[in-house]
Order: sequence, then structure tokens, then C-alpha cells
Amino acid sequence: MDTLILQSMMRAKLGTFAPLQSLVAQRIYDLVPPDAPMPYVVIGSVQISDRSYGECVTDWEAVASVDVWSRAVGYPQVKAIAIQCDAALADRHPVMNGTRVGWFVPLGQRFLRDPDGLTSHGVLEYQCRYGTR
Repeated sequence: MDTLILQSMMRAKLGTFAPLQSLVAQRIYDLVPPDAPMPYVVIGSVQISDRSYGECVTDWEAVASVDVWSRAVGYPQVKAIAIQCDAALADRHPVMNGTRVGWFVPLGQRFLRDPDGLTSHGVLEYQCRYGTR
């Protein structure tokens, strides 16, 4: 199960989507640098199930998370970034290195206040299906 392809696809879609870039620039990480300014997006955990069948078809289903972080007052900025993440991943059937992603379906969004009382955190979850044919 090539999760690197899935992460690369997500990074490419999020990193080249102009409306998202206008909010976070190129601050899209999988490991956040210690001095990274906010707001930023983190490509988070992925849970994968193998749905392959036959000898020549590989097919996986994944639940992938994206985290959004902001220190702007309230939730408006983190929610605006979440909307743009959904839009960036809405493309149907993108292909990268021979792997086709069928879709990214938003499963849900949670918005939390960090214990510091200043940081807003959005947790976005997506279901996707991908593989080679």
C-alpha cells in the first residue's frame, strides 16, 4: 500500500490551490518546524484498508486527516482554511506516478480550542479510494 503516493497527492493538491495558498502560503507540513508561523496545514495520519482483488488490480481505501492550526481570534480563520482544503481535494480521479485517486470525500470536521486558550485547531477527515489498474 503506497501511502507515500497518497501523501504526495494531498501535498500537491493542497500546495498548488491558490485560494488555500492565499491563506497559508506554502505552510503545508507533515512535520511542523519549531518556529513555523501560523496559520498552517498539517497532513496527518492515514488509516488504510486493502481492497485489492485479482492479481493485476491494486485498490486501497484510506481515511486521511488534515489538521489546520491558527492563532487568529476565534474560529473564522481556521474554518476558512478548512473550506479551502475541501475545495483543493475535490478533484476527481487525479493520477500521480501511475496511481489514480478516485475521490477525497469529506467525512467530517471538528474545531477545537487548544489548552493554551489561543490556538484554534481544525481536524478534517477524508475518505479516499486509490490504486493502480
